[in-house]
Amino acid sequence: MPVNMAGAGATLGSRNVKDADPDGYTLLGSHDTIALSKLAGTVDYSFDAFEPIALLTQTINIPTAHANHPVQSAEEIADYVSENPGQVRFSMIPSSTDHFFWAQFFQEAGIDMADVRLVGYPDTGEQVSALMAEEVDFAMFNLPSGGAFFEDGTFRALGIAHPERLDSMPDVPTLREQGIEMDHSTSRGVFAPKARPKKSSILSLMLTSRPWKTKKYRAVSKTSLARS
Repeated sequence: MPVNMAGAGATLGSRNVKDADPDGYTLLGSHDTIALSKLAGTVDYSFDAFEPIALLTQTINIPTAHANHPVQSAEEIADYVSENPGQVRFSMIPSSTDHFFWAQFFQEAGIDMADVRLVGYPDTGEQVSALMAEEVDFAMFNLPSGGAFFEDGTFRALGIAHPERLDSMPDVPTLREQGIEMDHSTSRGVFAPKARPKKSSILSLMLTSRPWKTKKYRAVSKTSLARS
């Protein structure tokens, strides 16, 4: 039974699984935040506290604005910050993927972090709500978290943090096309507590159901599974 344990940059869920009995049925679906939280000093464990099962998705990250924002592309963000120092708000989950995304983006775009306001939220859902309400100027999303809002025009994709444009968003240029030399993606996988049973019926089912054959999976993922 899936249990959504959002919060604390996804560390609530990862710690729960790390400390769980290795019964072969308690599994964690998570992403890079496991290692990023260790680097930030918010937890005392990293990927080596788990047994890796499989890489599921690798989604390309996208700097995003709400539909009413004057900025039309990622290359315009630096000028907008320069014109509004100390007032431009970027949403993020502290110590999570988007926190590090913005730090890298500011460096590559020539933006002084002293000139921006980083606004922390406990999870992606609250960031979505904040951008919808125009409480922040920019957020980092990807197709799983923001795809529907890109399609209906609620959000504006400002660039693709990947060497190539996405097939599903062919009109959105990459960051590199806009002079911002960075790529950034979120890798998601399945992990188990250490010393899990080598034979597990639920793991066998996961490995044979092949959900990555669906068009929906291929649309959002850049993993080798999506290309198989």
